[in-house]
Amino acid sequence: MPKDSRWKKIIGSRKPTVPVRVGDKAEEMTETQAYRFDELTQTGQQDARPVNDNPLDQSRYSLADAAFRLMIDEADLLQRAAANAINLYTDVSGLAGRWRRIDESGDAMESSLRTLRSGYLKLSTLSCLDLASIGSTNVSVFELPDISDPSTLELDAETLQELSAWGSEKKCFCVPEPKRVSTDEVILLAPLSK
Repeated sequence: MPKDSRWKKIIGSRKPTVPVRVGDKAEEMTETQAYRFDELTQTGQQDARPVNDNPLDQSRYSLADAAFRLMIDEADLLQRAAANAINLYTDVSGLAGRWRRIDESGDAMESSLRTLRSGYLKLSTLSCLDLASIGSTNVSVFELPDISDPSTLELDAETLQELSAWGSEKKCFCVPEPKRVSTDEVILLAPLSK
């Protein structure tokens, strides 16, 4: 018996193939080849992730979580916030107040009364000083920080649109009744840095 016939008898007849898209063409592959091709393609996509893209990273951290990840004490984080070295934020969902903008000439512009549907705003350095010394603070003015991606603050689209129309001047949200904020209500936004 010739060698070719023996191998055909051992291997069997030709395996069924399936069409697989490779670039702009459709190629015929066995099911095993198609599965492995898909597996390798997905691996290549995973390898294309940025080097600093850690799947355990979050977009925001509680004070305790941030201190743990940075391997420092919570009190040290609060002292850094009081020294304006890091920013602390709090949830402002449901707060009623007015947006205020102060331009370079010192003129102020104020919105009508608004209720924020969602979002996080920055605590002032003075509020952070209170948090560091007594563990809580009464906040009347929340700051809108200068950040490259305002969507990380999770403010609703209507609010973001209104604020962007106001220009790049400093903006803050003023509430008629101060909100009590304690250390367990503050967060830090990613990326964390020492």
